[in-house]
Amino acid sequence: MNDEMYPSGATVQSMTPTRLIGSKGATICLVLSLMLPLLALAAPAGLYNIDEVIYSLGAFAVAQNGNFVVETGWAEYGSDDLRLWFLVEGPDGLVPQYPPGSALAGAPVLALFGLRGLFLLNALAVAATLWLTRWLALRAYGDERIALLAPVLLIFATFLPEYAFAVWPHATSLALGLGALVLAIRASDQVD
Repeated sequence: MNDEMYPSGATVQSMTPTRLIGSKGATICLVLSLMLPLLALAAPAGLYNIDEVIYSLGAFAVAQNGNFVVETGWAEYGSDDLRLWFLVEGPDGLVPQYPPGSALAGAPVLALFGLRGLFLLNALAVAATLWLTRWLALRAYGDERIALLAPVLLIFATFLPEYAFAVWPHATSLALGLGALVLAIRASDQVD
């Protein structure tokens, strides 16, 4: 199985960790990966738009209460003046309208680092995305130059840096999606 060729000409053997980390492209990924969390902790902590407010309210609710209910007093008093527009009625009170995954992932880092923790989570996700992109490019093309160019283009020619230093969970979602793709490809390689 180690000599099996991918369509790109790369072999299973060529996808070793040594090849993934022992090159100029890996050095660039490593430097960017180390810089991103430091920049996230140094970035001004603030909320950019209403979506970030709602995402952070969900993470705060999980961190403080262990559930998704945002306590505004609405559940107790029933006054629409206490209802935030982008929260929806849940069985126990108002909850964020977005899927709860980001609140669950964000609550531990929020408890440790405050609002910057949500930035840190996304910065780490961007770092993981760079490595996963490098792996996919190397796997698909078997060419070190392309594997160097792919994460560099991703970080410098897209909106990804904006998501690295924000509360939006886009970077985390991208990292999880790419991670699932890499795992699926690796599982497929094991079956073949």
